[in-house]
Amino acid sequence: MPTETEVKFRVNGFAAVREALRSAGARAKAGVLQTDTYFDTPSRSLLKRGAGLRLRVITPLKGKKTFKPLLTYKGPIQPGRGVKARQEVQTLVDDAGAINEMLTAMGYRPCFVVQKRRWSFLLGDCQVELDELPVIGSFVEIEGPGEKSITRARKALGLTGPAVRDHYLKLLQLKCGPGCRKAVFAG
Repeated sequence: MPTETEVKFRVNGFAAVREALRSAGARAKAGVLQTDTYFDTPSRSLLKRGAGLRLRVITPLKGKKTFKPLLTYKGPIQPGRGVKARQEVQTLVDDAGAINEMLTAMGYRPCFVVQKRRWSFLLGDCQVELDELPVIGSFVEIEGPGEKSITRARKALGLTGPAVRDHYLKLLQLKCGPGCRKAVFAG
């Protein structure tokens, strides 16, 4: 069972983290705009279990590189760990529209759309993501093979504040209210 292991921090900007990444020799990847559509049943059965089903469409912030859409299932967060760990199963898909139709035919409904600007870096054996979201601001996510690797990366980046355990969707709904269904950048 594939497991996502990560930690997330709220930050007031990326300048200090970018400098720490540069000093630590991290390798940068291209920045992207991710548009995530979350699906659930009308009774919100996935949300009630702490799980999620997401269709992600990725567009480069610069250049013309194309990315395949990504369909992801995330299971409930595993309790009792210093980092957030949960089952994650994902696959690249050819046609986001066809997947949307398929999920709808299976009884799932789009329940939330959120965009984020993401700049990715490889630091040792960890993936570091600088995420900017409408309404809730800027975050640094560190994903790695285990808690020790993630802690090493966190220290190298000077991230000392408390980790954010909630996922972006929950943070958006806490900020905007339960009726909020969309958080996208203007324009």
